[in-house]
Amino acid sequence: MKMRTIALGVVISLVLAVVAFAGGDQEGGAGSGERPQLKVFLLSEDSNRLTLHQDYYAPNVGEQFPDFDVEFELPGNAYVQKLKIYNAGGDLPDVFWGMDFVVESGNALALTDYIMNDGFYDMFKNKNGLIPFRGEYYSISPGQDAYFSSVLWYRESIFENNGIAVPTSFDELLAVCDQLNELGIVPISNQAWPLANFMFQDLISYGDPDFMIDVIEGDGRFTDAPALEAARRLESLVERNAFSRDVAVIDHQSHVELFTSGRAAMLYHPLWIQAAIADVADDVGFLDLASMSSTSEILTGWGSPFNGFMVSANSEYKDDAVALAQWMVTQDADYWTIAQGMPVAYDNGVEITGMSEATAAYAAMFESNDVVALPNMLQLYNEAVRAEHDVSIGKLLTGQISAEEYVEILQQSVEENQ
Repeated sequence: MKMRTIALGVVISLVLAVVAFAGGDQEGGAGSGERPQLKVFLLSEDSNRLTLHQDYYAPNVGEQFPDFDVEFELPGNAYVQKLKIYNAGGDLPDVFWGMDFVVESGNALALTDYIMNDGFYDMFKNKNGLIPFRGEYYSISPGQDAYFSSVLWYRESIFENNGIAVPTSFDELLAVCDQLNELGIVPISNQAWPLANFMFQDLISYGDPDFMIDVIEGDGRFTDAPALEAARRLESLVERNAFSRDVAVIDHQSHVELFTSGRAAMLYHPLWIQAAIADVADDVGFLDLASMSSTSEILTGWGSPFNGFMVSANSEYKDDAVALAQWMVTQDADYWTIAQGMPVAYDNGVEITGMSEATAAYAAMFESNDVVALPNMLQLYNEAVRAEHDVSIGKLLTGQISAEEYVEILQQSVEENQ
């Protein structure tokens, strides 16, 4: 830039116009104004996301992308509200953490061709880490949530001391619930949301894994026989007093303490509960509900087709924005594997040691060619469907509606809102 030929007043004006961005202290709007400037809208309400910004994105983005500037916006707890405002105005940041309403409004860039053609997709050792929505990929993440299957944890000492065999089928699970109730022990400590988000799907997979795949692909209806049978199995657990009486409203701490105190023999919860039950870890085993069936080789993962980095369909710099989003995924992968010791679907070459027995076992299964790892089905639906389902599952657990009514309500909600 030939700054020496420009009048002093213009020089001062240009200097005052320079903006110092959080992305590696880079300048925006330099020179002729043609230099690309991208904006990233970050989740920033928890310590993990703040650490990622401070220690991974901001210090390194300038060196990684010298040809454009990056501004990071961290709205804290106002993230969703502000994203809705950006989306409604059609003025989304170039890269942002996604939500379903952005896809539904048509403002999220379809990333399928990008990630397939540039080799990014091939870097995932567990493809469940990338979840499509209606045949397209709209968000990308390292897939750290993909490994969080829900497990039926059990206290080994309670089973051994009372001569109760660990169940290997659903019918045996019902019989075990009867035995534990006779002893005055809560069979399964639970909150409503793991039952809604995991157990119903596990019970569909238990009875008919092929139908479960149809549901994920959008070809199965919840009023079809396999889904109704799964709802009846869930209803039978309610009728056998398998859960604590306050299952629909119990708080997380009380839910955990029932199990750690020995007042409950089992606990159904995703793998991330391990830290909370660490005090009794030496007395804990685990089962996968779907795998109790001899016909099922399906695991239920976590994650959503919306919860990852998205790119605005209206971005002026789509190629640069996609490259930036992909790089941020690699930074996330390094953080979760190196700093947190957690498995991720993206293969960054890090070998993790020290995982708990359950996490290591499920990581191996999720990455096995012999097991089909499916995303969580309810995360494929929008907020309205999930909200309706949260209400209806609570009613099923408290006996206010039947299994037949439950699946009818869920299917109607899908048809009206999806």
